[in-house]
Amino acid sequence: MHPENDISFEAYFARFGGAAAVDLKSKKIREGMEAEIRDEMVGTQVTWNGYVDRIAEASSGEVTLVLNMTDGPAGLDTAMIRFSAALHDQLHGYEKGHHVRVVAVYDKVMTVFPLLRGKSVELIAEG
Repeated sequence: MHPENDISFEAYFARFGGAAAVDLKSKKIREGMEAEIRDEMVGTQVTWNGYVDRIAEASSGEVTLVLNMTDGPAGLDTAMIRFSAALHDQLHGYEKGHHVRVVAVYDKVMTVFPLLRGKSVELIAEG
């Protein structure tokens, strides 16, 4: 069981995203921010609502959902959520712009994007 963290997708990026956390020149997390994210987020379960940007196959056989905070072009407000291959067909049923709710466990920051392990995903509304 993972502890739950009630931080919303929007609140996460307000606190840990964008220019506050990322050095836009080097495209890396600012010094100290990565440790703060690790201490507060890693291993916690979150429920985030967002918009499907794309679905991609991961080299591990898993499926990656690229989730945007807003419906539109991907930016720094993007998360990558890896799901087991068992959800392959369900995930490939989603299209760009679909509004979804994801339950996932925060794993780490990969470059500047959060990487989570998906537990479930459900459609809120079609795009």
